[in-house]
Amino acid sequence: MSNSPLVSIIINNYNYERYLEQAIQSALSQDYPHYEVIVVDDGSTDNSRTLIEYYSGRVKSVFKPNGGQGSAFNAGFEVAQGDVILFLDADDFYLPHTVSEIMRHWRPGTAEVMWRLANTDSEGKPIGSFQPSQMCHSGDHRRFLLRYGQYPLPPTSGLAFSREVLNQILPLDPTDWRINADTPLFVSAPFFGEVVTIPKVLGNYRLHGNNLHATSRPILRQLLNVLRSDYLACRTIEHLAQRMGLQTHYHDMLIGGPYRILTRLVGTLFNVIDLPEPHYTALQLCQYGARASLMYPWFKPKVRMRFAITFLRISVAPLHKAQFLALRLRHRNLSEEAFETFCQEVELYHQTKMNAETKR
Repeated sequence: MSNSPLVSIIINNYNYERYLEQAIQSALSQDYPHYEVIVVDDGSTDNSRTLIEYYSGRVKSVFKPNGGQGSAFNAGFEVAQGDVILFLDADDFYLPHTVSEIMRHWRPGTAEVMWRLANTDSEGKPIGSFQPSQMCHSGDHRRFLLRYGQYPLPPTSGLAFSREVLNQILPLDPTDWRINADTPLFVSAPFFGEVVTIPKVLGNYRLHGNNLHATSRPILRQLLNVLRSDYLACRTIEHLAQRMGLQTHYHDMLIGGPYRILTRLVGTLFNVIDLPEPHYTALQLCQYGARASLMYPWFKPKVRMRFAITFLRISVAPLHKAQFLALRLRHRNLSEEAFETFCQEVELYHQTKMNAETKR
């Protein structure tokens, strides 16, 4: 037992009292012999603190003012003692053998381990789908980052990192990474070692009305967040690549993957991109998107054709129709009502921005 590496499970929580107990119980129920559980409460205003204090003596607790996910990661890592670090979102939960299976695959030189998560409903019941739908093989993932700026992977609760690697990445800038704080971890880790893929379900990802990225309805705030995190992620990759003598450029990563191009295209069509980056016309992005879709290695043939054809349709459509097609490609089964609601959000965004500029 004493020779088993210590594993730290860091649960980050903000106002998820309803789900937190299951997350904590799943962490405490691991069959691996040597682990610790840390719960970071990021200034919750519900009864999360009372629940966390109930587990005093079984978990390490960190209570801090609200600062976002990045600051919660920093706070948890600061008190963690483990050689291997897992970040579990408070609305998700593990299987009893999650940690032991991870450590069975862990080997010298491992920077990151990822595994599949089963999607569940708000009550924690499986709904028959998984994240990610496709996974890379284990190995050197730098080539994917340099070409596409990304690789298929699960949400935060499906990732584990080497402590030595996180020492190279953390602490995060809490202003840049209030949300999507796993992004700088998984785009940086492959530069410091191997990524190990476990093609098994080892956890559960809960879909409910409050997790922003799980909703099928387009939300302007989510789009703006993804645009910003994509920008920061690509700049991070570019910096690390240059530091290690590898050739890459932000532009190549931006137009390498169809999802990233699609996000930029939606932002361009609705004129909501406000970042210090190269700007492309909608026509350019459609051309890049069609080409990238046909070459993207993780797309099945039907998906390649659907994406490529839709990019081409958008390129010749009137603006309103192009906006709908682009948003529907990003959010399947998009209804007219959801589209109009999103358009109203965008109109309010522009009006608020105009009023702010007028007051200067």
